[in-house]
This record gives sequence, structure tokens and C-alpha cells, in this order.
Amino acid sequence: GGFLLDGEPIAIPARKVPAFKAGKQLKEAISN
Repeated sequence: GGFLLDGEPIAIPARKVPAFKAGKQLKEAISN
């Protein structure tokens, strides 16, 4: 799967997806 991180399209290995999602949720919580 591809994700946008800092505006750059990158491929994230499946094992890193949970950590990526947690980081995204954290950013959203901070922005809110």
C-alpha cells in the first residue's frame, strides 16, 4: 500500500502499518 507522508508517496511494509496508523491518530488528536 502507498501512503502520503510529508507530501511524499512512500511504500510502507505491512509490519509498519499499525505503527503508522497509530502515529496518524496521534497527529489527528494533537491537531484537534
